[in-house]
Amino acid sequence: MSPETAWRIDTHLIYYPPAEALREAFLHAEERQVDKTGCISFNGSQYEVGMKLIGRKVDVIYDATWTEEVEIHHKDFKPFRARKLAIGENCKGIKEMPEQLKVEVGESRLLTSLRQKAAKAKSVPTAQATSFSSIAEEVHANV
Repeated sequence: MSPETAWRIDTHLIYYPPAEALREAFLHAEERQVDKTGCISFNGSQYEVGMKLIGRKVDVIYDATWTEEVEIHHKDFKPFRARKLAIGENCKGIKEMPEQLKVEVGESRLLTSLRQKAAKAKSVPTAQATSFSSIAEEVHANV
């Protein structure tokens, strides 16, 4: 029997699986530990998964061709999606202050007083005993 004849005789309908089932069939899974900030590190990026999962291991379900969003699975929580953590503009490097806001600083009063105390402490001679008998003689002489 030829393939064409077999096709025409077959009474079974062609089954097309749903798109969601096909998507799930090609997903990858990895396990990650949630750090103390509620984030996981995955493929060189940070994903925020929440404070409730701190210290726990979660399963990261992802599509290898698109990792902007991953699915997080844990036995105690419903599965949810986590997006890449985007660092906002306030977290960028420090910008230079405008010239009108810069202030010239002279001498610090605190540092000046600390320097004076340190100099005074160095200038006070300290007596060092060479033996216990010399200490006892000084004590008796002062009494």
